[in-house]
Amino acid sequence: MKKIFLLLVLFYLHTSLTAQNENIDAIRREYRTANKDSLKCAQLYKKVFKTNSDNNLVNGYKGAVSMMYADFVKNKSEKLKLFKAGKNLLDKAIESDRENPELILLRFTIQSNAPKILGYNKDLESDKAILLRKYDSVENKEVKNSLRSFLMESKRLTVSEKEKLK
Repeated sequence: MKKIFLLLVLFYLHTSLTAQNENIDAIRREYRTANKDSLKCAQLYKKVFKTNSDNNLVNGYKGAVSMMYADFVKNKSEKLKLFKAGKNLLDKAIESDRENPELILLRFTIQSNAPKILGYNKDLESDKAILLRKYDSVENKEVKNSLRSFLMESKRLTVSEKEKLK
């Protein structure tokens, strides 16, 4: 009886982890293009907030998507509310995993594009340093490609820093 119970628990955990990995992969893919299309962004926003997860990375994406979605909202108070809520989610996720290059990349992309009036740009230099230092250790090819692509297009990197990514 104990063996059957243990097998059921292991099966549940495996199924849960597989579904979670597939979900984060879909979120990653959609995140890359959501900033260009308000409908895609709204759909991704709904999708990430339907995801019931204690996964720190998912929570980081919830924060980043919330801030991205704020850019498409017309009502100024709703826009600010979404941005602040997203900032809190993303910063909390990073606080829990300060060296996670994917979370740092999310913050770096948001801070690179956020209006200066919001004051959300204080981590750009430290985030850049972490991303450059961690670049070679990123194992997920999709994440590494996104990281490289964004950094190569960024105006915040020097020519020599970009050369190191080639």
